[in-house]
Amino acid sequence: MADWVGSCDRVLEVDLSRRTTRVFPVSTEDRRRYLGGKGLALRFFAERIDPGLDPLGPDNVMAVFAGVVVASGAPCSARFSAVTKSPLTGLTASSSCGGPFGIALKTAGYEGIILTGRCAEPTLLEIDETGVRFLDAAYLWGRDTQETQEALKLGTKDGALVIGPAGENLVLFANIASGHRFLGRGGFGAVLGSKKLKAIVARSGTARYVPADPQGFEKTCRRATAYIHRNPFTGNLYRNAGTASHVDLCNAGGILPIRNFQDGCDPHAPQISGWTMRERFGAKPSTCRPCTILCGHKGTFSDQKIRQLPEYETVGLLGTNLGLFDAELVAVWNEQCGRLGLDTISCGGVLAYVMEASEKGLIPSPLRFGSPQGVSEAIEAIAFRQGLGDDMAQGVRRLSEKYGGTSFAMHVKGLELPAYDPRGSWGQGLAYAVANRGGCHLSATLFPLEVFLGFLKPRTPKAKAHFVRFFESLYAGINSLPTCLFTTYAYLLEAPIARWTPKPILAWTMQNLPAVAVRLMDLRVFTRLFETMYGVSLSPAEFLRAGDRIVVLERLLNVMEGVSRKEDTLPERILTEARPCDAADSGSKRTLWRRLARLGCPEPAPSAAPPPLLALDPMLDAYYALRGYTRNGIPMKKTLRRLKVSMPTHGGFAAVPDRAVLNPLVIRVFFMLLGRALQSASRMDDVFRRELASWPEGFTVLFKVLPFGPRMALRVDGRKRLRYLGDTLSEREADLTIGFKNMETAARMLTARLSTVDGFAQNRLSVVGDLAAAMQLTRLLDRIQSLLYPEWIAKRVVKRVSPMPMAEKLWKRAWLYLLGIPLGV
Repeated sequence: MADWVGSCDRVLEVDLSRRTTRVFPVSTEDRRRYLGGKGLALRFFAERIDPGLDPLGPDNVMAVFAGVVVASGAPCSARFSAVTKSPLTGLTASSSCGGPFGIALKTAGYEGIILTGRCAEPTLLEIDETGVRFLDAAYLWGRDTQETQEALKLGTKDGALVIGPAGENLVLFANIASGHRFLGRGGFGAVLGSKKLKAIVARSGTARYVPADPQGFEKTCRRATAYIHRNPFTGNLYRNAGTASHVDLCNAGGILPIRNFQDGCDPHAPQISGWTMRERFGAKPSTCRPCTILCGHKGTFSDQKIRQLPEYETVGLLGTNLGLFDAELVAVWNEQCGRLGLDTISCGGVLAYVMEASEKGLIPSPLRFGSPQGVSEAIEAIAFRQGLGDDMAQGVRRLSEKYGGTSFAMHVKGLELPAYDPRGSWGQGLAYAVANRGGCHLSATLFPLEVFLGFLKPRTPKAKAHFVRFFESLYAGINSLPTCLFTTYAYLLEAPIARWTPKPILAWTMQNLPAVAVRLMDLRVFTRLFETMYGVSLSPAEFLRAGDRIVVLERLLNVMEGVSRKEDTLPERILTEARPCDAADSGSKRTLWRRLARLGCPEPAPSAAPPPLLALDPMLDAYYALRGYTRNGIPMKKTLRRLKVSMPTHGGFAAVPDRAVLNPLVIRVFFMLLGRALQSASRMDDVFRRELASWPEGFTVLFKVLPFGPRMALRVDGRKRLRYLGDTLSEREADLTIGFKNMETAARMLTARLSTVDGFAQNRLSVVGDLAAAMQLTRLLDRIQSLLYPEWIAKRVVKRVSPMPMAEKLWKRAWLYLLGIPLGV
């Protein structure tokens, strides 16, 4: 196969249902707008899906893309990105991985692969230079991720994506393994499991990728390597103690999760830090290739087995967050989760919730904080969905909705929180709240600026929106090259403008002039890697604009699923509860800060008063204004036009609408009007009385926009009348749930542009509960539309307009419009 400059620009699309493939090129326009990696994966995903589709159904799509710098030999460039609809959150999910699959796919002659449809039987997809083969995977089904990769007989340069039992059993936070790295968050493994796709193998080929500007590329790589080696984190901490070196820093800064985020520090935390693990188990590099940072390590444990040393997120969620400080136990559970194919962050969050719920008497479980008893068994039960593990496999949000305890269910938009407590890092709290995939620390990382380096004051809303917006766009761009996010602070802080500016001046500028500070960030390493490799100019401003475009398109997809400001929030515990570690400055924390001063981490001044509770709303307002969203978090028309983001539709991109994207607040208003109209009609209309006579007292009906959009509930009272309840009812409390497929369907039905009958016929409406009552409700909806609308409008949406004398129709219509809807009479 010939040498390519930068990329082959070839995308492989696989229809699993029909077992067909096609190859199409990446256009120059798409390359400029979306770069590669996450950007292109999101762009091609968006045009192939409809809002409201089932993430575990055959219509879901998964796109996996490498990028321009992959297979180039650039520092830390062994990355690839994936995009799908998450079964855990019901929203768009993206993930980046450092396994060998990306390089192998590119050398086989493809930059990306798009999966549609569903296999009839367990299948292995094998890709090489000659094409694609669909192979029987029955012999692999049931094996864990390590056994599967061993059975595939991978060459040293081959790469694979494989799922374990958790993916096969559709655990909503199952992951995908590539080597010893993972596409971790949001349930990618469950999506492959739903498609009966056990593994995808990319056999390394002969395709080579050469820079458009070899000398410029080599110079940029040398500069990047120098910055990485010079930076204290990438050149020292991560290289020697891995990301688990964060344990000491986070413990000292009060952002280490303890016992389901009930506290932010613990004197026993150093027992589980990266430095302690290095001393106990040794630390040999076991990283992505090629890698200059070498943050991954293996060690030898007391049973003489060699295991991957757990990274910080795993240490935090499976260790300190469970009240446990035994590094060897965490390493064993980390290996167990990896082999079963479970995301360790979500798994740790679920275990912590169950421990607290059990202590509070909400769930019968032997799991307790500070005790390892039953943890291994619980992890196994989750993967195989046995007993309580079947509920735990649904994630924290669904668990808390079923058993109670939503106030300590630590998630955002259904995705469990990572291991940084935002009460000690408000900017990180804002990043969690607005992250498109949910509770995510990799959409924007502000905790290093706030806690590790002291450039931003951690407990103030000031300047945080600017930096969250900046890092979101920067990280979206980096994941579209793609290269490792750990290079970010090395490339930014080791560049001359940051390196030679006195730290007090740098900190003052960031805190007080954030708009100036973000413009002074030197992004030329990232842009020069792209330019010299692909041969297309890319300025820092264009790079950030591409990142903006990716973030806004992802937000737009989520808005079409019903996301708005209401979903951009944090767990109740974070917003309302103070922590013991905030009451006073402990001696152990002061000692740790002095010990870490050599890394440039400033020691905070002691404080007599406890810090204030996290102020999310002012940061949200500032963030929305900077992003070009409405106050309710909806991208405005002018923002979409400025970034040239079009409305995604199935089969392509539609033109930007004449008004802003449909606001969920509008749907809530229409739901309120409908609810009050139904309540009023049930008091004065004979048809309503007859239909409701058979409904028992307390029978509840819930209307909702799927998956997590606006809702409205009604309940039958003792006089067989409907009572409007607003949006206070949860789905598990409803006897009958009518689901609108998406916001568009709700808008069309509530504005008399789509009939109830057509809604069901076109699969735009779903029913959960009593089908007989659903038929009666359909007749009531037809009746209320006959009462509310003139006959010429009602005929468009009602199969048979209810006959009634004109006088009766007029007085009932007047009653509804003058008394029923305004006053609830």
